[in-house]
Amino acid sequence: MTAESTTQYDENLINFQSALTDLGDKVAIIDREYTIIFQNTLCQKVYNSKIGIKCHEGFRNQDTICPDCPAQQVFLGQGPIKTEHLCSGNGHDEQWVELIASPLTNKEGETIGAIIVQRDVTAAKRMMAGKDLLVRQLHELLNKTRTPNGIATICMFCKKTRDEHQEWIPIETFLQRHHDIEFSHGICLECGQKQYPEFIKQPALAQPERTLPAETTQRQQEQQPLSKEPAESSIKGCRPSKHRQPKSAASIKITPREQQILLLVAKGYTSKVMGELLGLSIRTIERHRANMLKKLSQKNSAALIQSALRQGLL
Repeated sequence: MTAESTTQYDENLINFQSALTDLGDKVAIIDREYTIIFQNTLCQKVYNSKIGIKCHEGFRNQDTICPDCPAQQVFLGQGPIKTEHLCSGNGHDEQWVELIASPLTNKEGETIGAIIVQRDVTAAKRMMAGKDLLVRQLHELLNKTRTPNGIATICMFCKKTRDEHQEWIPIETFLQRHHDIEFSHGICLECGQKQYPEFIKQPALAQPERTLPAETTQRQQEQQPLSKEPAESSIKGCRPSKHRQPKSAASIKITPREQQILLLVAKGYTSKVMGELLGLSIRTIERHRANMLKKLSQKNSAALIQSALRQGLL
């Protein structure tokens, strides 16, 4: 490095060093010969001091310039470069790092070096992977609970139905594909009487009620003392109940879409995130939430989740 270029580096480093020393990312500056001339505090803590060593030797343990070297692209005039790399080794777990290379210029605008910023993006990558997994699980749930729309063609003789591939399949198979249900075999009373008449007989006809003569009925009413129970029971039936009885679990019916939203509410997702995952507007999400609050007679999401757990809806 010439005396003139060294002076240029010193002038620029004076301006950058105070800002870069305590930066939360690892920062290094290399010259056009790929020699490390500066490391901030975090970079020296992770890699030790590599000043005066070639960057590919100090950071990658290689004898030649890396084929994907961002500094080389900066020196070729391609401007700021951003790349991501999967790093491993040195007894550490694999981690994703983001490299940002920017040109270091002198007063004449000439590129005299490159500023390399290394940022750990492992947590962001894992978060995105978790989000992708959740999206796949939701799509699978949607496929299981999706109800076919429109008109389904069914054979008027064998009762087979035509699916989306224009193939004729049993109606049980069709329903199993579009609903999370299983079938078991049984026999209804009408078919049982036709197929097994010796075992299942026709139900006996109801006998007509016998009516007593008017004189006999009047005589019995005169002999029986008046009872207060019918009157009292009828009065009790007319009295309004002070306390409304809670709905039973069997009477609560929620739709497949409400089931999906209830699951996401239990996981703590906001209406905006639920709308993005399910492809619905925030207003539609809020409408489904209000319907569930009304069905379960609750006033907020926390009480809704507790009630759903008690009712076995989650």
